Amino acid sequence: MTEPGVIFNQSLDVARPRRIDSPYSTEPVYDHDNPEWVPVDFPVSVQPAESSEDDLQRPVVVSRLVLITPPGTDVPDLSAASRVRVGGVMVCDVVGAPARWPDPWKAGAVHHLEASLEVIDG
Repeated sequence: MTEPGVIFNQSLDVARPRRIDSPYSTEPVYDHDNPEWVPVDFPVSVQPAESSEDDLQRPVVVSRLVLITPPGTDVPDLSAASRVRVGGVMVCDVVGAPARWPDPWKAGAVHHLEASLEVIDG
């Protein structure tokens, strides 16, 4: 028999853009190309959902995954504009707003979070 926590086995980091000085502005700007990676304090589950391939002239593979947090956890900084890094190597975009499922026993609390992720190669 498999232990219940065994699917929550991936580390997760959320990208936070760095504020840098700009030669074109007196105010700092956000650098999305070189983010600071902020680790999430608990392991998550990332499962494959689907993949597709595109035009043979210019091959593109789109892989979609599902991110699920353990019961009783949330990633408050995660939004539709976020990028995440799974296992320290796989960078994914969050597609759409993450679903924060309400806890059926604790009013106003999040039971768990589910988010669609996407990786585009090509």
